[in-house]
Amino acid sequence: MWGIDIKNVTKKVKASDGKSELIFENFNLQVKESEVVGIFGPNGCGKTTLLNMIAGIVKPDSGEILIFAEKPGRKSIAYIFQDYQNSLFPWLTVKDNILFPLSLTKMKREAINEKFDYLIDTVKVPFDLDKYPYQLSGGQQQYVSILRGLISDPMAMLIDEPFSALDYSNSLWLMEKMAEILKNMRIPVIIVAHDLDHLMRTVERICFLSEKPTRVVSETLIDVNNLKRNCKLDNLVFREVKQELTKLYSRKVPAYGWN
Repeated sequence: MWGIDIKNVTKKVKASDGKSELIFENFNLQVKESEVVGIFGPNGCGKTTLLNMIAGIVKPDSGEILIFAEKPGRKSIAYIFQDYQNSLFPWLTVKDNILFPLSLTKMKREAINEKFDYLIDTVKVPFDLDKYPYQLSGGQQQYVSILRGLISDPMAMLIDEPFSALDYSNSLWLMEKMAEILKNMRIPVIIVAHDLDHLMRTVERICFLSEKPTRVVSETLIDVNNLKRNCKLDNLVFREVKQELTKLYSRKVPAYGWN
């Protein structure tokens, strides 16, 4: 059984000129039960639209999207948006921000505390949980957003451009922590990012998308453990994979392949 199974999805949207634009046509993508997959492709190819369809925010015109053989539901997927600063409540501590989704349920306080303790023990948060968001770095704030998404035991997680608003040092910190936490959670995860370095440090497989109508034109497996052992960005494995993907990107893969 696939953790995330996208089958023959077609989606049109209304363009700025009012005309209908075909974004996806018979699009297919599968993610294993505990796999972390990166999505990489040209601007405007529909990466965020893809996440929105998986989350159930936007419906495909045709085709099917299943999460563990079931249609997406509001409780089944954690969606981490790009704008982490506005997603956290500045008047709440880190702990209360993480617990916020559970505060909207009828779950008893004792059960909430047990879930929180289990999550924190699993991921070993490296900063004070009594701090407020403004006291954290950008990478730490994005990390809190991810923890908040995980507190409800989602069946899958979607992460949209987690590194785009971070500087280099914060990106490095978040890449390391994300790789650790997602490995521990054992759920299917899709991460959209525009930087290959970031994806290669975080995911197990990178799917390269074409121009519209979008399809998967290349899939590259990443040996995460090898990259972690050889942490320099210029190691041979890293360079070979990056060169392959960069070559694809520079050729601007058309929707139906090259002649």
